Amino acid sequence: MIEFQHVSLTYEDKPVLKPFDLTIGRKERLVILGASGSGKTSLLRLIAGLIVPTTGEIKIDRKTISRPGTAVVAPNKREVGMVFQDLALWPHMTVEENISFGLKLKHIDKKKRHTRVDELLSLMGLPGYGERHINQLSGGEQQRVALARALILSPKVLLMDEPLSSLDTALNLRLRKEIVRLQETFGFTLVYVTHNEEEAKEIGTRILLMETLDYAILKDTSNKKRTIHE
Repeated sequence: MIEFQHVSLTYEDKPVLKPFDLTIGRKERLVILGASGSGKTSLLRLIAGLIVPTTGEIKIDRKTISRPGTAVVAPNKREVGMVFQDLALWPHMTVEENISFGLKLKHIDKKKRHTRVDELLSLMGLPGYGERHINQLSGGEQQRVALARALILSPKVLLMDEPLSSLDTALNLRLRKEIVRLQETFGFTLVYVTHNEEEAKEIGTRILLMETLDYAILKDTSNKKRTIHE
């Protein structure tokens, strides 16, 4: 589904990601595990098209989406959804307005938008929440709204950047299972960033360990290892 071919990233003359190759399989749940500053979020931003590589190519479905210094395919054309660490929900909008924003940009009519939002809210365990405002929701409810907004356009790939880090332990544990259930239901490829090893083990079918060293270790759940430069 996703291929990095000799990709590197340099920012203000400082190497952020040294040249590496990586393939992420269709419907895989790849977790990127590492401390702050190890390059995890940069890898997500490269997939999303928010930044471009310094060297190498990135492909989705065998189609080149980024080359050195160039986004060949615009971020909104990549069929990639993203859940940010701070969720980035709009507090002045209702839950329905937040979730349906992408559909509105695609000029989907209001009735279809409403139906699709209701379907997703039911899947998220939030039926009837459409007219509520974001500041009326708990942290866990906001997290589910952010997930629904990312899934409304049926992305092939979903990127999640430390989405559960601010939640209490009980809610964190419950939403881990929810994320796995949703991935299995919708069939998207998941690339998930965390610094929590237990979270990584529960969610991932494969784990990419990224360290602020000369290399990172790519380790899957069967304990096979190979190295990529970071």
